[in-house]
Amino acid sequence: MPADVMTLAEFKTDSSHWSQKRSSHTNLIQIDQALTLYHNIAKEELEQRIVSLKTLRDTAKDYADDKRLFVWQTTRRKQKIKAADSVYNQAVLKIKYLEEVLIAEQRLPAMFGVGLQTPMQSAPSPRAKWAAALKQLQGMQEYIGKPKAKARMLDAKYWTEAIDPLHRHWKNPQNAPIFEAWSTARYQNKTTQLSFYRWLEQQSDEQIDALSSKGLLSTNYQDSVGREQYRVYMQDGRLKYLKGPDTMANWSTEKYSTNFCGSGWAIFVLSMDNKLYANSHISSEGWFHAAFLGGKPVKAAGELYVRDGKPLIITDKSGHYKPQFKNLVEAAFQMNKARVDISELRIWSRYVNPLTQKSFTGNDGMRANAIWYMSIDARRYLVNNNIPATMIHDFSIAHKGIWTANVMTNPQQPNWLPLKDVVNKGKGHFISHSLDTYCKLPHML
Repeated sequence: MPADVMTLAEFKTDSSHWSQKRSSHTNLIQIDQALTLYHNIAKEELEQRIVSLKTLRDTAKDYADDKRLFVWQTTRRKQKIKAADSVYNQAVLKIKYLEEVLIAEQRLPAMFGVGLQTPMQSAPSPRAKWAAALKQLQGMQEYIGKPKAKARMLDAKYWTEAIDPLHRHWKNPQNAPIFEAWSTARYQNKTTQLSFYRWLEQQSDEQIDALSSKGLLSTNYQDSVGREQYRVYMQDGRLKYLKGPDTMANWSTEKYSTNFCGSGWAIFVLSMDNKLYANSHISSEGWFHAAFLGGKPVKAAGELYVRDGKPLIITDKSGHYKPQFKNLVEAAFQMNKARVDISELRIWSRYVNPLTQKSFTGNDGMRANAIWYMSIDARRYLVNNNIPATMIHDFSIAHKGIWTANVMTNPQQPNWLPLKDVVNKGKGHFISHSLDTYCKLPHML
């Protein structure tokens, strides 16, 4: 939660001066009284707290603005203005948060446990249950957008992240103990009837820290202005970034990193209006794929490997959007349409069996060598739309960019990996020295 408004004792410390009696400052005492009234309201009474906070906000603003009218700003006066401004700013942030909480509760009461029964449970007929479910879905779309052609929606696992006012993913291992503690208290132990956010407001920082030793993790959702600093432009045959007010330079991923492929890679999304955004994948700072567009639909998402403005590899690694092969093809298509040089671009996507057209997967998840990938020549695929004819090789990829290549026996493609550049890791399997080595190899003979 955002920090609550300071206590009366803290405000008195910040706004008092040894040379003055507080009783002579009527307007300052009004802030004291507003603070006292606010902190006397129970934490779970969100509606009452919002009303009280608005009174406190206005009282603090009026006091600070009035003091600023004095031409001569003494040290004592500056001290009082600063304290009043702090109360004002804290109140504004808390009001915004609590109002967004109320909206989330209203739109999605079932998810956050509002009332003794969910709308679907209390519905008197099947038709009423369907109407309640439809209302929930419509409420969800206010956060994640509506399905569109060629779009990848935010995966259902991350819906609570989009809904949360601070975009905390409540199923993330770092945050999950908090949500689970509330769920247990409400539905199993029945020690509370409060909805999730009202219960959360009751918890102290110490209680939160006890449940989540690393603190709560938020995704750094960007607005239309904030995301522009992560924009990558497609022009003059290269991927570029804005180096100065009027200067473009070739963009590379050398100084970026991702959780999955490691150094030299960046995560990216392609918006519905074909704008490309990229950054490092930094969990501790809340940088995940959903951050760029605030959880809204994308045309493509994954990882990029780029050198001197030339895209070399694009992958489907995004847990937030779980892109499919066709989404990566769309990204390649938009780059090609913008005349970006994709002559060496490889699409790394989940391996599709040429006979069954189904993904070939193992049992241990994406970060083990159990899921196989295929490397597709993007430019050739855009021409003939044929996976077997454009697959260079298949391989398995592990965490932090350690990958192994399985030499294809496809008669339509020659074995592309020169043995001098690989280390034999078993029958038909090889591991490359580096990604840079990979990108310099002649993929097609």
